[in-house]
Amino acid sequence: MKTTLNTIKATNPGTEAFQKLLAYLGKAEADDEPLDLRAVLTSNGAEDTLSVMKLVVGHEEGKKKVEDAYCSAKTKFDKQFDLLHSKREKMLLAFDKKRELLREKRDKTLCRAVLEALV
Repeated sequence: MKTTLNTIKATNPGTEAFQKLLAYLGKAEADDEPLDLRAVLTSNGAEDTLSVMKLVVGHEEGKKKVEDAYCSAKTKFDKQFDLLHSKREKMLLAFDKKRELLREKRDKTLCRAVLEALV
């Protein structure tokens, strides 16, 4: 699938992302030379590529395949991230409980020491 820099520029893309793409391509300004979406992917990543892909005329089957692959990978990653976050939360909770128990033990020990000294 291909588009052009002028087509992308006409949609008023984010300046930083567009400049990054221009720099990657070694160009100073937009032109009408065919631009393969793989170059956008390599330069700017999956999300920008999906945005640019919407500008491509036709290739509906190919677009759906790319979108499905992106959504599948993102869902899988999000599940892994959520699991990792959940494990981290459980570890922090366990740490907080352990810290509280240690504080209670410290307080009892200090009270016992002071009590013994007072007698």
